[in-house]
Order: sequence, then C-alpha cells, then structure tokens
Amino acid sequence: MMNWKFLVLLVIGLAAGSAAAPRAETWIVQQLAPWQDPSENGPREIVFTLDGSLLSLNTTAISTGGGGSSTRVWDLLFSGRWGVTGTIDSSGNLTPDRYAAFVCTDQGGWIKWASDTPFGYTAPFMLGSSFVGDGAATYYDYEYSERTGRSTTSTLAIWSYLPRRPLEDDTYTSVSHTFYVTNVPEPAGFLAVSCALIGLAGIAWRRRR
Repeated sequence: MMNWKFLVLLVIGLAAGSAAAPRAETWIVQQLAPWQDPSENGPREIVFTLDGSLLSLNTTAISTGGGGSSTRVWDLLFSGRWGVTGTIDSSGNLTPDRYAAFVCTDQGGWIKWASDTPFGYTAPFMLGSSFVGDGAATYYDYEYSERTGRSTTSTLAIWSYLPRRPLEDDTYTSVSHTFYVTNVPEPAGFLAVSCALIGLAGIAWRRRR
C-alpha cells in the first residue's frame, strides 16, 4: 500500500523544485568603462537576458554618437543561425539538442521544449557560435575604402561604422556566448500533477484509517 506521508512529501518537493526555477541570466555583449563617453564609444552596454525560455535584447543595442561626419553607429549583426541548441564538435559539426530548439523572433527568441523533455533537463544554448551549415556571413574591416585584410566570420557580430563616410572605418567584432537553459514544468501542468498526488495521498490516508 502506498505511504500517504511519502506522497505528501513528494508534492512538497515538487513545489520546492518549481519555486527554485532558474533565475534570469544576462550576457553583457558590450559594456563601457564608467569614464567612457557613449557618444564617442558606443552604447553604454548591450545585454542579452535569458529568462526561463525567453531571450530578449535591451533597448540600447543600437546607438549613435557624435555629430556631423564624425557620427558613429554601433550595431549588432545577425546572420544565418545565430542562436542554436546542441553541441559543436571539433570539426564544426552541429548535433542538435534532442529536446530543445531555439525559435528566433524580432525581439530575440525563445526555447521550444519537446513534450517528452525530462523534468529539470538542461540544454546548452549558443549565441554567435559558427558551425558547418550555419549560414554565417564573412565581414571585412575597411579603412578609407580599402580592406584591411582582417575578416570576421560570425553569426553574431558588433558592427561599428561611420554612416556618412561609407567604408571609411567599418569594423566587425565576432561575439559568442553559451547559456544553459533548464526545462521546468508549466504552472498548469505542475498544478494538475500536484492535485493528483494530493488526491492519492488523501485516499491512502483514508484507507489507513
């Protein structure tokens, strides 16, 4: 016969596990020192936030500074599959995660979990990582309309340029980061499981009496 005390403890444990869901994690893509002037050095900071399964980008991702012909713009460039869940081997081949997939949106994106994802399963989620078939573009730095020889192949890059003087001083910096996102049950699903277990505990308790 099932022990009702055990069932009650199980429900409490599930509730505690749900309450201890991972907090939002941030990735600072770019951050200026306190003494640096954003009008000359770009946005104060560019930050990605992964909250649960939702990925978002702060509103200072694009910034213009200076004035006249010296106006400079800093922007994030996305190309190909700039966000992906899985692992990349030494040969650059991607093995997609079995349970998690990244869905890209204009505001960032979100993690889509398979219906059979194990409770508490953790998947690596990469931003900006290059791999075979990622569709990443190759960017070349320019100085006075001439290539400097430096190239950046990336799915996510910071682009710094002078809009009034095309190709005079265009620079590209590859950026990448790996989040680890954890699957947690939806509130409705957790509530249903909890109610079912509490019901079973009550039945077992009445039988014992």
